[in-house]
Order: sequence, then C-alpha cells, then structure tokens
Amino acid sequence: ENRTDSNFDERLRNVEGDLGRIRGERLQLMGRVKDAETDYMNQLNGRAKNELPGDGPLAKALKIQLDNVKQEMDEFDQTHTTELNAIEAKRQDILKEKEIALSKNVNVAHGLDGLLERIKLADEIAGWGISLFVTLLFLAIELTPIFFKLMLVKTPYDYLEDNIKELVKAENGIEVRYDYYKDKKGQERHLLIHHQAEKMIHEKAKATEAQKELIDYAIQKYIEQLKGKMDENPAAFIKQLGDA
Repeated sequence: ENRTDSNFDERLRNVEGDLGRIRGERLQLMGRVKDAETDYMNQLNGRAKNELPGDGPLAKALKIQLDNVKQEMDEFDQTHTTELNAIEAKRQDILKEKEIALSKNVNVAHGLDGLLERIKLADEIAGWGISLFVTLLFLAIELTPIFFKLMLVKTPYDYLEDNIKELVKAENGIEVRYDYYKDKKGQERHLLIHHQAEKMIHEKAKATEAQKELIDYAIQKYIEQLKGKMDENPAAFIKQLGDA
C-alpha cells in the first residue's frame, strides 16, 4: 500500500500542480475585480480620500476599469474551462486507478510469500539475528551435497575427465612432470614443458644463426672480390679511394 500510494501520489502532485497554477491565476483576477469594485463603490459613496463623491468623471473611469477587469476574468474562464475540466477528469481517473490498485493489494500480498520475502519480514519483526540464522541454515542445506561430493573418492567420470585433459595437453605439446623438483621452501613443484613452443624457439634460433652465417659468408666473398680488383690494378683502386 505504501508503494501504491507513492506511485500515484507523484502523478496526483503533477495534476494538482496544473490545477493550482490555473486556480492561482484566477484568484489573482478575482482580487483585481474586488479591488476595482471597492474603488468604484468608495467613489460613489464618498469614501474616497481627497475626491468629490458621486458619479463623476473619476467614478466613470473606475467603472470602465471594473468592466475591463470583469471582461478579462470572463475571457480567462472561457479560455481555461476546457483545460480545467480535462485536468479534473484526469485527476479523477488517477484516483479511481489508485482505488483499484489498493483493492488488489490483498491479492498481491498473498503472492509475496516466497522465502526471500519471509526472511525480510523476519528481519523487520525479530531483528537481524533470525534472518541471519535462516540464511545460514539454507546455505548449509544447499552446500551439503557439494561438500559430500568433495569427500568422495574419484569416480569413472573423474578419470575420464582427467584423461581428456591429458589428451588436450598432449595434442598441444604440453608436458607436466609432477613433483619434479623442490623449491626454496621445500615444497614439491611440477615441471611444465611446452614442446611446441620450444620447437618454434629452436627453429627461430637456428634460422637466425643460418642468416648470420650467410651474411658473414657474403661479406667475405665481397672482400675477396675487392682484393681481386686491387691485385689487377692497385693504382686505380687507390685513385678511386682518393676521389671518394
């Protein structure tokens, strides 16, 4: 019911805000009409200060002013009557919707009888201790089968799973040597060998060494070629170096 009230109250405030705005403008016009009537009657009855009583020029001017304000108010009513009726109709519709929603809250409340709702109610009524106890109780009930399975010995399914994992490692060239060495703290550690990765590294290293050897051989042949040219004509080679 609180949620229903809050939902509809927001809509009602918006509608009533529009009503209040229009009604406030009309009240201002009514105040102007009353002030104009008061000034006009005071002039006719001689209650105006420093003015001669009677239906003189000033009284006629005040009467014109009163008629203008009344006409302005009539025009305001004609202009805003439809809008006021529509807003009021909308307000009534919202109130009817709210009544229908409140009448259905009993059925909705009967549907909110799940475990979570009951724990929340227990927390509101009896404090956090009860809700914590119920939560821990159900956690224990849900986790007991998992703990029970963890305490069991391996089943055929577990062996099949281990076999599949080992096959995947073998296909990808991964070797695990269990408890192969001890670390500085004396704990047994597994040795993990990536054969495919090591193969690729070996191939890259050998290819690099071959490239270096070929480059050295090409440089050596180039030097031998230059030496041959020097032997044929040393003077021309020295001249070429001088020009450079």
